[in-house]
Amino acid sequence: MPDPFAQFRRDHREVLDLRRLVDNVTAEESPETSAFLAALAELTDDEELRARCRRILADRSHELPLWLSNLADLDIYRAVHRTHVLGDRSELLIGARLADRTDLTCIVHFEHGRCLEISDAGFSSDSISSLIAAVNQQAEHPDFIHVEMDLAEARAWIDEGFGPSATMFLPHSTAWPESKALLQWLIRKLPDGGIRIEPPRWSSEDIHTLLRDFCTALLGTAPSRFHAMCVLAELCESTGIGDPLRWSESRLHEILTPEPDGYRDFEDELLVDLPELLRQYVPFAHAQAGIRQGLTDRALAAIDEYESAYYQALDEAG
Repeated sequence: MPDPFAQFRRDHREVLDLRRLVDNVTAEESPETSAFLAALAELTDDEELRARCRRILADRSHELPLWLSNLADLDIYRAVHRTHVLGDRSELLIGARLADRTDLTCIVHFEHGRCLEISDAGFSSDSISSLIAAVNQQAEHPDFIHVEMDLAEARAWIDEGFGPSATMFLPHSTAWPESKALLQWLIRKLPDGGIRIEPPRWSSEDIHTLLRDFCTALLGTAPSRFHAMCVLAELCESTGIGDPLRWSESRLHEILTPEPDGYRDFEDELLVDLPELLRQYVPFAHAQAGIRQGLTDRALAAIDEYESAYYQALDEAG
């Protein structure tokens, strides 16, 4: 089925007509065209085209590499989910082996926010174990939490990341378009029936308890205390992943680069003071969650960076 949003993508490309391509390569009987047909017979999701490729191959006698002639025998054996401590992004690594025991690891990058988005995807010939070991060895700070994941749940994560609302304006990397067909093939090999398990969301009551502690400690009995709590409660619940303790650069960008009327329901005085309020609240929140100082420093630097754009938006709103 054609991609209805393809023309709106920033890296829009013409869609290749695979049926016409098969017509062209069928006329040339060579090991190279047989290799192409063997790959297409497994990778395409067009059942009719797959059957046609197999029929053509059955009439040929070219000896293909074991891994290629037996692509259907992919062994998927492990999935590991790496989530950043700030919760705004994660990586899903899926370990597999081809028929000749060659390693193949899929790496899917997600962005977390109002919806789950696949931001990038690629494949490596290194084993999943060696990739994880290398990442852990290179990391100066352990900012990612590793969790072994059921293969059916891994499929549920990718399926949701492929959803129409998540992929309509998906920012593609150089590798992503070339990896998409491989990723879709891998999905078909994963067991279905899984459910994407998410951390429990904070309740409004718990958020207000946290904010009351913050306001009491830093604002005391100032007249603006109640309104500050209202602003922070709104931001905690409606931005990022809804966690009041984790403030990434991307979440602060979302807050401080709003539409001109994005905060029209807030008091003007608090809108003017919002960057400073965030400068006070973010270190408090990160301290409660045990977030390392380096990530807090990045968050504070992001507030400084986006502050001028924020005030410009307020001026435009009048």
